[in-house]
Amino acid sequence: MINLCRLVYLCLRYSLEEFLLKDRYRYLLWINPYYIFYNYFIPRGRRLTLALQKAGPLFVKFGQILSTRGDLLPQNVIAELTKLQDQVPPAPKNCLQKIIQEECRKHHNEIFQSIDKEPLASASIAQVHAATLHDGTSVVIKILRPNIKKQLHRDIKVLYWVANRFKPWGKKMVEEIESTLTQEINLLNEAAHAEKIKENVQIRQSKKLLIPKVYWDYSTEKMLVLERIYGIPILNISALEQAGISLAELAHQCIEIFFEQIFYDNYFHADLHPGNIFIDTTQAKKPVIQLVDFGIIGTLAFKDRRYIAQNMTALIDKDFREVARLHKEAGWTPTHIPEIAFAHALQRVCEPILNKPLKDISLAQLLLGLLQTAKNYEIQLQPQLLLLQKTLLNIESLCRHLDPNVNMWAVMQPILNTWLKQQLSPIHWLQRVIQEGWSWLKKQAL
Repeated sequence: MINLCRLVYLCLRYSLEEFLLKDRYRYLLWINPYYIFYNYFIPRGRRLTLALQKAGPLFVKFGQILSTRGDLLPQNVIAELTKLQDQVPPAPKNCLQKIIQEECRKHHNEIFQSIDKEPLASASIAQVHAATLHDGTSVVIKILRPNIKKQLHRDIKVLYWVANRFKPWGKKMVEEIESTLTQEINLLNEAAHAEKIKENVQIRQSKKLLIPKVYWDYSTEKMLVLERIYGIPILNISALEQAGISLAELAHQCIEIFFEQIFYDNYFHADLHPGNIFIDTTQAKKPVIQLVDFGIIGTLAFKDRRYIAQNMTALIDKDFREVARLHKEAGWTPTHIPEIAFAHALQRVCEPILNKPLKDISLAQLLLGLLQTAKNYEIQLQPQLLLLQKTLLNIESLCRHLDPNVNMWAVMQPILNTWLKQQLSPIHWLQRVIQEGWSWLKKQAL
């Protein structure tokens, strides 16, 4: 009850009624004494961000997840939410030793030669400590914060209470957030994600990407032990330049890795903010990108990947009728929506973006325009597509920071075209028929 009252107070304090109330109740805005001041002097996206920060760590996480929903919120609100960062004081110092003993049934000295008491990072769900194994291997230990599951359950109940009474899309949004956070508070899921991405890198024999090793013997739901990496943070531009790294080539490499994970691996790191990306500069001419924090992973069905590839190609070519046809073919457009009307709506939203020089076209903004238009035409998109849009926005912003002249389309196009050719080849179709036929036979046998 206390948490609910505090949340209601914050909603009033930062005048968030417009996010919560249905249109027919908007007259209630004038009852709130804070409304006039906040509505005229502080943008609504900033007000929402401030309220979430005051509400606590899990609400910050809620805001970070909400920032992936370009189909539900305006672009200016999304831009503010993407700035949310976890700034949480570390848990008490005895928590680390206690969790190690509880999870491994051993004293921490039996497993680790040394452990740094001060965390390397402290976030809303977990914190990370540096440590050394008895064989001298440097590792990091990621532990869940104390009572995080109980706190999550309590805060989610409050969100459900609010969602059931206000915006119609609220309940579905809270369900998605609950599902995401439930995955994140089991660190074995993160371990499995890291292992899968590492396996994909090895299959493709890529030398551009390094994923830390998981120490499974010491990893549990509440504790994750990973190989420690010693790269330079990707936004430490001066250190990268001193190491002789070409920022333009590094931006090119980041884009390649991201789209290879989407189209070739169908398994992409979906939390690619700068704090999770480091650069190994041992070989300046061949830098290696190091990724950490695998709590959020995206996958796309084959038809969704084909949708992205074909739609992006059609949009760059300004073939809006083709985009509308692809939506109709996929069964996403409701039958009562005229194809030509959807095409014209896309043209109005996307053409201003596409009239720029190719190197200046923002792929993230283009995809956002597509998603926003789809929302207006009652097209229900998969959450994974929205997650992709958010990750693409992060990558694009990062790469333009490294190299303002980077041409994302020029880097992406060869990967996209090669993938499309592979999917349309007779050999690939034969392989798919055999795989699907074999799956069907196994189901019949059961």
